[in-house]
Amino acid sequence: MPFTDRLSARFKLDKQDQREGLDTETAELKLDYRMGEHWTLGSGVRYDSRKDNSPVVPATQEEGDRTDAVVRLLYDSKASWTAYGFAQGRFRQPATVKTTAASAPAAACV
Repeated sequence: MPFTDRLSARFKLDKQDQREGLDTETAELKLDYRMGEHWTLGSGVRYDSRKDNSPVVPATQEEGDRTDAVVRLLYDSKASWTAYGFAQGRFRQPATVKTTAASAPAAACV
């Protein structure tokens, strides 16, 4: 949803409940600010909640709440390529959530 010609936002919410299964909730908020013809600065926050109501919960099942944030800088050549770099961090995670991958800064080209 654009607020101005330079500022836009997106919000997404998803909830799924399974009887005697996995209940999940996810919410995302993303803000993008176009700094010029080629550059865009983006940010976002994501909240995840997982609870397994199964009679026997697998040992590999991740449960609990977590909140992550991201900042992204994008360059669009307006030709045939785009490049971006981003940093991501987790700022809320109870001890009950098991992590399988590190939340380290990363960069990518597309």
